[in-house]
Amino acid sequence: MSREFKVGDKVRVVRRVNDYSAWYDESVNRFGDASTGREVIRVYKSGNVLVDCDGEPHLFPASHLEPVTEEQQPEPEEIDPINKEYQTRKHGYRYVHYSSNGKEPRIYIGAYIEDGIEYPIRHTRSGNRFDDDATNMFDLVEVKPRVKRTVYLNVLKDEVEDYDSVFCYESREAADYSSSTDRVLCIKLNIDLPHGYGLNGDAKEFTITEPN
Repeated sequence: MSREFKVGDKVRVVRRVNDYSAWYDESVNRFGDASTGREVIRVYKSGNVLVDCDGEPHLFPASHLEPVTEEQQPEPEEIDPINKEYQTRKHGYRYVHYSSNGKEPRIYIGAYIEDGIEYPIRHTRSGNRFDDDATNMFDLVEVKPRVKRTVYLNVLKDEVEDYDSVFCYESREAADYSSSTDRVLCIKLNIDLPHGYGLNGDAKEFTITEPN
């Protein structure tokens, strides 16, 4: 009993053969091999004809495919290019959004900027490069806002309790004004970290030492 796939189904190549034309073998190697991370492809025509992630038709008999269920390939959350900032996954090129009201409702139209030049590109609503269900260097990732500020830390020594206290101030003047005879250090700290850094247990350890 042969499988039937409808337009829009996600499928995976599970059988490879060597008795087809060279271009077919190339398409399987390039677009259906796990080593490339491009196993999952989408049906664009019913029957045995599929269109791979670059929009070029390649023939895959239905007997060589299996459906990809939602459990296997959950739908990612949609991005919000109008209200949030994005960049490309690998090189960090800034993304500018043009339109989301084209003929194809699943597509975001925009461009990535490299050396001041805008290169048009299309993405799915989830931020993947259009028609590429696997990880791609041009996928969009959100640019998290950064916390940039300079603070001053007063370190106070309590001789009785034998412990140190640390207090944070927005200026040196405020740190000096609030100081006491127990202050043993005043440290200027420049912070430039992404918003949310360290909140999930991913904080790195920083050591403050005397500069050379």
